[in-house]
Amino acid sequence: MRKRSRALDPQRSAADKQANSVIAAMPPRIPDSVLELEEATQLLGYYLRDRGALRHPQIEMLTELVGAVPRLEDAPGWKLALKRVRADRIARSA
Repeated sequence: MRKRSRALDPQRSAADKQANSVIAAMPPRIPDSVLELEEATQLLGYYLRDRGALRHPQIEMLTELVGAVPRLEDAPGWKLALKRVRADRIARSA
């Protein structure tokens, strides 16, 4: 039986795409504490709800916590990544 190339294997390329999107979805900096992770997640939620219209102090705080303000299409991935990091840190400390 002949081996399929990676480019022609739909399951493999879907997994590769998912792995690449997870890497691309990480913010430039991950907050150190669980409290900062929660705050960054909440700010990203406001950012998504208001379609990018945050007040200046909120933008400064988000930048301080995660290193940048995401593009609107990247914000859901950043939020999900931070939620996963938070859950992982809570599980480790329990």
